[in-house]
Amino acid sequence: MDLGWQPAVLEPVTVHSIRRLLNADQVKQELINKCNSSGWLLQASQKLHLPAATQLITVQNPLEGEGCSGDTSWHLTYLGQEVWQWVEHQVEPSTPEQATHLAEATSHQAADPDLGSLQYQRLWRLAASSDQAPQLEAAVFTGFTGEMA
Repeated sequence: MDLGWQPAVLEPVTVHSIRRLLNADQVKQELINKCNSSGWLLQASQKLHLPAATQLITVQNPLEGEGCSGDTSWHLTYLGQEVWQWVEHQVEPSTPEQATHLAEATSHQAADPDLGSLQYQRLWRLAASSDQAPQLEAAVFTGFTGEMA
């Protein structure tokens, strides 16, 4: 009998994270550097699917966004008072002995049907001792299933 349920597959990975606070000019520069990433960007008057043209990205300050390129994912959040939080996670496959996290693939339906679904990896930080459970630290964007060409 098929119940549609599958156990989660957890892959050992090593994660390196960088968290920074940026001003408007720094955010625009980061987005220009990342404009070829796969991802999305929410502005006050529009949602953009990345990659997007630089002029579209820099017309308005963003409210939030996520993207990825290779093994690096980024997340941008507007905190208010012209300050944004920029977080990058570099996720690399690892051996179980060297892993800092376990990665679990998950997805969410995209608002735009042409994009399919948004793909993420939940990153579970491994506990310092074996009698403690891993803790969910982040979910990082890894792409769309049905990206438009």
